Amino acid sequence: MSYILEALKKAQAERQLGSSPTLHAPTLQSAERAAAARFSTPMLWTVLGMAVLIGVLLVLVWRPSAPVAAPVAAVAQQPVVASAPAAAPAAPTP
Repeated sequence: MSYILEALKKAQAERQLGSSPTLHAPTLQSAERAAAARFSTPMLWTVLGMAVLIGVLLVLVWRPSAPVAAPVAAVAQQPVVASAPAAAPAAPTP
């Protein structure tokens, strides 16, 4: 969208080149300065810092976790209950 806006400003400036400039007439030099100031040093460092932070967070989230050992001691301490065989019901006598 900014390319379209710049093209419209440039076209307007070229149209008004033959006539006397008005208060609202854009200059071609201001567009060049705006393009150069688009990537300033503090903004570049901020973007770079955010990219590093996102990379570190992604590594922390996606790294494989250590496998958890099953608690073997808890299983060995449980008492073993032997179940008695169920008594067969007595058959009714006729």
